[in-house]
Amino acid sequence: MSVRDELVDLVWSVETRDLGGVTQRDAEEIADAILAHFGGEEGFVARAVDGFGIKSITAEDGHIDMKMVANNEDAERIMLATSEAMGMMLETHDAPNYVEFDVAKRGRSKYTVTVRKSVKPTPHQLRQKAEERADKAEATLGRVRDLLDRHKSQDIDVNDVYAALDGTS
Repeated sequence: MSVRDELVDLVWSVETRDLGGVTQRDAEEIADAILAHFGGEEGFVARAVDGFGIKSITAEDGHIDMKMVANNEDAERIMLATSEAMGMMLETHDAPNYVEFDVAKRGRSKYTVTVRKSVKPTPHQLRQKAEERADKAEATLGRVRDLLDRHKSQDIDVNDVYAALDGTS
């Protein structure tokens, strides 16, 4: 598949909540304009390869963090536009922490991309915290049930219930 065909497929697969999808003809015109700006397919590929450098990649807590550097003005513009678009996603959806969206190319697997504010917890960290809270709540409920089972036919002292809830019984 040619670079142009790849670009057309990429542009054609983009859908937005407000605008919906683009037509095949629109996708072709956008792809042609991008290629013309970079001097054709060869210029586009060379510029893309030369323009971005991977500074570091780390994997931790179920996510990958990749730091990239822009080595030319076009790459810098692309990175800044991408960053601006991600920030707008967070603001548009009034997200306190992160947004997720799916990216899929026809005939290929779908991937979920997460954009989060860098100073906020990751979705993985939030899930771990929620699981901890759920475990504590289930343990508390278990203690209260045990207390109720032990005193089925008797009056229960409210202090015993509080102790079971606090985990001090």
